[in-house]
Amino acid sequence: MRSVRTDGDRGAADLSWWQLHQFVPRAVFVLTPVVLGTISCGLLGWLLFGLFDRPVFGLVFGVTIGLLSGIALGVVRPEPPLRFVPRSPRWNAAGRRSLLQDLGFGVIGAASGGLIGATLATAVHGVVSGLIFGLTFATVRRFTRPAEPKAAVTPIGVLRGDRAAVLYGVAVGAFVGMLVGAAGGVAVPELAAQLIFPLGAVQRGLLGGGVGMLLGGGGLGMLVLATSAWGYFVTARIWLFVTGATPLRLMLFLDDAHKLGVLRLTGPHYQFRHALLQDRLATRG
Repeated sequence: MRSVRTDGDRGAADLSWWQLHQFVPRAVFVLTPVVLGTISCGLLGWLLFGLFDRPVFGLVFGVTIGLLSGIALGVVRPEPPLRFVPRSPRWNAAGRRSLLQDLGFGVIGAASGGLIGATLATAVHGVVSGLIFGLTFATVRRFTRPAEPKAAVTPIGVLRGDRAAVLYGVAVGAFVGMLVGAAGGVAVPELAAQLIFPLGAVQRGLLGGGVGMLLGGGGLGMLVLATSAWGYFVTARIWLFVTGATPLRLMLFLDDAHKLGVLRLTGPHYQFRHALLQDRLATRG
C-alpha cells in the first residue's frame, strides 16, 4: 500500500488516518450506508409500527427510508476530522457546500419524523414532528466543524475528537427523540388507541420515550457516522484488514511504530523518519 504523499520533511509522506479511504474502492463507501441503512431502518420501522399492529408496513417504510438515505449519503465525500462546536455560515464555495449538506440532513430528519407522525397520528402531528427532527438533524450537522489544525494535537487525539462528534450527534438525537416520543405517548390519543396492548399514561410515556430515543439516536447517529472521517476510517480499516493490507488495530500498530522510532509525529499526522524506508515499502506494496 502506498503512502499519501504530501510535502513532508525530506520527501517523507504524511500518514493521515482520515485519508485511508483513498486506498479503498469508492463503491465500498457507496454500498456500506445503503446496506447498513436499509437493514437498520427496516428493523427500526418494524419495531415502531409493530407496536401499532402494522409490522409489515413498518418494515417497508424503514427499508425505503434507509435505502433512499443510504444512496444520498453514499455520494457525500467525508470531511476532515470534526469537533462538536458551533460553526457560523461561510459564503464561499466550501461554505455553500456545507450549507447544502446541513439542509440535506434536515430534509432527511424532517421527512422521517414527519411521515412517522402523520402516519401514526394526524397531519398536524406529522408537521410538528417533522419540524422538530428536521431542525435537530440540521443543527447537529451545523454544530460540527473541522478540528483546529493549529492546536497541539496527535493522530489518536484527532480521531477521538471526531468520534466524540459522532457520539454527540447520537446523544442529541436520542434526547430529542425521547422527549418527542414521551410527549406523543402521553398527549396524543390517536397513538394510545392504536397500541396492540393497553397502557396507562405513564407507561405510554416511558414506552414512547424509549422508542423515540432509539429512533432519534439511531437515525441521527447513522447520518453523522456515514459522513464522518471516523466512519470512513472504520470502513477503510476493516476493508484493508480483510484484503490483507494492514492490521485490524491499525492505530495501535502506527503508535507502536512511532514508539519504535520508525515513524514520527508531525501534528495530527504520522511520518516516516526515513524516506528510503517509505519508498522501499511502497515498492513492495
